[in-house]
Amino acid sequence: MLAKLPSPFRLFKSRLSRGIVTWVFASILAIEGIILIPSYYKREADLLLQLEDVSSEVIASTVNMLLTGMADAEIIGTIANSLKPDSIILGGALYQGNGQQIVTFGELPEIEMTPMKGDLVWRQRSRDGSRYDVAWLISASSMSPGRTAKTPETSTVRKYILAIRHDSSGIKAELHAFKGRIAGLVLLISAFVTVVMMVVLGVTVITPILRLRDDLIAVDYATGKEQANIELYSQKVKRSDELGEVMKAFNQMFKHIHQEIGDRMSEVRKLNAQLEQRVEQLEIEINERQRVERAMRQSEKELRHQTQRLELTLNQLKNTQAQLVQREKMSSLGQLVAGVAHEINNPINFVYGNIAYANQYTKDLLDLLSLYQEKFPDPGEEILAVAEEMDMEFLREDLARMLNSMQEGSERVRDIVLSLRNFSRLDESDLKQVDIHEGIDSTLLMLRYRLQSEFAEIEIDKKYGNLPLVECYPGQLNQVLMNILINAIEALSAEEKESSEISQGTGRIIIRTQHNEQKAVVRIIDNGPGMSPEVKKRLFDPFFTTKPVGKGTGLGLSIGYQIVVEKHGGVLQCFSELGKGAEFWIEIPLSQSQRRS
Repeated sequence: MLAKLPSPFRLFKSRLSRGIVTWVFASILAIEGIILIPSYYKREADLLLQLEDVSSEVIASTVNMLLTGMADAEIIGTIANSLKPDSIILGGALYQGNGQQIVTFGELPEIEMTPMKGDLVWRQRSRDGSRYDVAWLISASSMSPGRTAKTPETSTVRKYILAIRHDSSGIKAELHAFKGRIAGLVLLISAFVTVVMMVVLGVTVITPILRLRDDLIAVDYATGKEQANIELYSQKVKRSDELGEVMKAFNQMFKHIHQEIGDRMSEVRKLNAQLEQRVEQLEIEINERQRVERAMRQSEKELRHQTQRLELTLNQLKNTQAQLVQREKMSSLGQLVAGVAHEINNPINFVYGNIAYANQYTKDLLDLLSLYQEKFPDPGEEILAVAEEMDMEFLREDLARMLNSMQEGSERVRDIVLSLRNFSRLDESDLKQVDIHEGIDSTLLMLRYRLQSEFAEIEIDKKYGNLPLVECYPGQLNQVLMNILINAIEALSAEEKESSEISQGTGRIIIRTQHNEQKAVVRIIDNGPGMSPEVKKRLFDPFFTTKPVGKGTGLGLSIGYQIVVEKHGGVLQCFSELGKGAEFWIEIPLSQSQRRS
């Protein structure tokens, strides 16, 4: 069981998991701190009451003397002799009822006493917390400190105020220790809940999503290699939650697409067999006609023309065969991408929808805290110290930034899903009016991983003009844009840049759009090494490539030329000089209907 748990470090690399765990840890830390603060002040009050209990025993003996009716001078002497400074009581002072000082001993209390209104007790603690002063109103007829008994109207009641200074430094140390225990408890609870959240989140959400991503990569690789049997994580896991439904739908979709790819590949193989038979027949005819040509010198010119036509037909058949295979693969890939985008869109909508509520709830809690601060502007030094230690202002700002980053992350995922849907139109065969800029942005987003990882120095500069909607075949046009952009990115790679004579600096791709009269123009410019006249001359020839064997088919620009020129009636040109970059000029009519009419 422990082996199945994800590594905390691997889990924390996930941006979504890291944001959620950090937010949960900060929230629990703040809530626990707010809950445990009253315990600190309750402990302080209990310790101060214990000091008052010690003084109350001394005051009780003094009050008993007062009840015997002794004279003021005798009472003063008795109090002064009985209240000697010790380890807790550091000093005191005796005042008459009108506040006039009679006698002092030890440290003089520094307590402010309001005018007497009945039985009162005054309390005051020094700023550093090491001294605690308490004053009692004592009456000759009272039974205990702070209590005045009813006396006959003719009797004379003598009233005194006795102030005692206590040593509260021990309380200060005890409160510091108590504060440390509270802080440790808060950190321990927060860390435990956060670790549990990390483990649960990793097992139930993050790890299955990462495994599902690995399945998508494996399916893409298997589709390109035409592999029949591959092992997927989603086929082994049985879950009854939303992720389980996503995995089940993914498996069904994969089986359906895989079966459809197999059927289409069978048809392609049949076509290949027919084409090969046709090629063999053509080769036989060529050989036969060449033999006849040697025998019949008179028809040499005619036979030569026929041979050339047959060779051209053979090349066209090979080109058609390669294009059929390429288009079938792109069509299947488009369906797979569209299905994946649809399945990911549902769970990410749950996350995106709940972030807004979480943001509102957090704002309500912060507003409530602000209201507390507004209604109780003077909470006390200890609360201010705790608030300063917690850095509430930073907590407010950081929590808002954290929620905003989570919302931006989910919006980023939604944008990627939208781009996947737009790019999955590779199999559309009908004319549509589309926004060319949307197709360019979707293509750039699909290639973003190459711009950020493999070629980190490439800068994309989009200079869009005011283009109207263009009637075209959007999927095929996206394929042309992707082929040209991939060639530009590969031309700006580090190896080619070092071996070329262009100036060292950041690689740059400029995309300009404009329209003139009834045509839309897209210009893709790079500052790469450029190309020689020999390469530029054969740039749009089928099967021509400058890449190593196995890394290029030589069909990308050839198919793009057919799509732009033959399919859309447009223009596809390349302007380039060696060492001065390259520019591809794409020009297509705004309306295909008017062009055909």
